Amino acid sequence: MTDDAPSGTWRTDESGADKELAAALWTHGTIVLVLLFQHSMTSSGSSFPSNAWLLVNLGLATSLTCLLMLPHTGSTLSLVFNSMASTGVFLLMLFTHDKGTIPNTILLQSTLAVFTITLLLSTLAGFLKRFRATAYIALPTVFFLALVAGSATLWLGPLVELFVFSDAAVNAIIAISPLSYLSAAAEYDYLRSEWFYRNTPFGSLRFTYPGSLQLGAIYLGFAAALQTLTLRINPDPR
Repeated sequence: MTDDAPSGTWRTDESGADKELAAALWTHGTIVLVLLFQHSMTSSGSSFPSNAWLLVNLGLATSLTCLLMLPHTGSTLSLVFNSMASTGVFLLMLFTHDKGTIPNTILLQSTLAVFTITLLLSTLAGFLKRFRATAYIALPTVFFLALVAGSATLWLGPLVELFVFSDAAVNAIIAISPLSYLSAAAEYDYLRSEWFYRNTPFGSLRFTYPGSLQLGAIYLGFAAALQTLTLRINPDPR
């Protein structure tokens, strides 16, 4: 900064740098926590079938990690490229685990799920970056929202136990979670696995998982609508 710089310029730049540093620290700290959580769940013995849970676990981890680590320019091409890159990372990580043969249909469905989840999350981050108030915290905010949605069956479980929900309401709660999308793609009933059956009430209820293709179409529709809106909004001046 020069001596004749307008009053308040240095403070604005400093504030922006502080926000970026805080967001980076929060982001990387959260990645560590997620990896530790995944390790604790994966190490729980027979709680999860190896092939099925591996697809779900790696799918969610890949989408969240690529959201935070890949560059975001805001262009549609960048969004598609990042989503394709996430599928490449997913397949690479998957093939480094010797877990036996995975049916091609399930592998294709899971790969498409990773693509669409990453696309929607990245599109939402790009949308939030258009606004000055959320530009510096866009990625951590989307990451946090993804975690909240992904754990919906955990934190909404007590409400389901306290109140009588219709089958449609239960199905809607389950559909909120990206875990349900990945599990539907892997054709895996994760809510009736040992760990989730012990910690959520859904395993004892009547419910139907949403279709993988149906959820994929919904995710793509939301991503397309968000990106169209994002491109129409002029970014706030920093």
